[in-house]
Amino acid sequence: MHRALIGLLETYASALRDGLSAVDEPTARSHYFERVAAAAEIRDALDQDDIGRAGGILNGERRAIGWGWFAGPSGDAAHEAFLELDAAVMEARLKDAPDADF
Repeated sequence: MHRALIGLLETYASALRDGLSAVDEPTARSHYFERVAAAAEIRDALDQDDIGRAGGILNGERRAIGWGWFAGPSGDAAHEAFLELDAAVMEARLKDAPDADF
């Protein structure tokens, strides 16, 4: 189980919920709902100890989010939480990867 990653994911999910509650515009709300759904998929992958799947979902999320597009007053917090989670999952994925000896 990846407890540290789950903690980062919970921080991200909390920021998403805060962001969702602070916006009224339909496109922004839809964006937050999509991110919350992906966070649930990431949690499922981490619960199954499938760090590769979690990383794959995050790769898609990175493209969906773009360059920091989170609306509302909680947008910056959500984006920062995402970046921390993304970096930590990438580090966990690479931790046991073979060294290419370059």
